[in-house]
Amino acid sequence: MIEGVLDFEIDGKPLRVAPGDFAYLPRNTVHAFKGASPSPTRVLIFAVPAHSSAFFEDVNREIHTVPDDLAKMPAIGQRHGIEFMPAPGGSR
Repeated sequence: MIEGVLDFEIDGKPLRVAPGDFAYLPRNTVHAFKGASPSPTRVLIFAVPAHSSAFFEDVNREIHTVPDDLAKMPAIGQRHGIEFMPAPGGSR
């Protein structure tokens, strides 16, 4: 984590990540995250092998405004073999 704070859920376990912290997510790990600080968050992601780089390139190209463009995410993910799970309890 570079700036800001994120609250992760990794395989059902909560984890707060702050500047200087590192979170490891093995391939196919169900996870979610949301901002937990009032300022923008900057994250450095290492994906090895770089199978998800095309996904992030499409997100960068197609998602311009949040939350307005978030409905596009499942289709982008599907093109790259990434499945978006519903939020626990059906909330967003």
